[in-house]
Amino acid sequence: MHTVRERHAREDLLISLAAALAAAGHRDRALALAHTITEADALAEAPSSIADTLEPSEAKPLIAEAFRLGKWTTPLKSLARTAPSAVVAITGAVSPVVVAEDQS
Repeated sequence: MHTVRERHAREDLLISLAAALAAAGHRDRALALAHTITEADALAEAPSSIADTLEPSEAKPLIAEAFRLGKWTTPLKSLARTAPSAVVAITGAVSPVVVAEDQS
């Protein structure tokens, strides 16, 4: 049985390998490797990391997948690189809610 630390190290390694494969032009192999990740916290990190190595048009579906799979904050860096106006829209939509909650 693997310890929690070993599982996190494995997932981090898989994410790094998937990003390296994508950067080397092996997008399909990178995606296949990313789909072997089972740790919940790492699920969104893999498509986001792969997206960082691709052109924006290729990256957008992976960023959408990252949003679907994990915490909404995980793919924000990738989204900012490919569609900065989307991040501005998100922060503009969230800001009034945060201000209203702070004033309560």
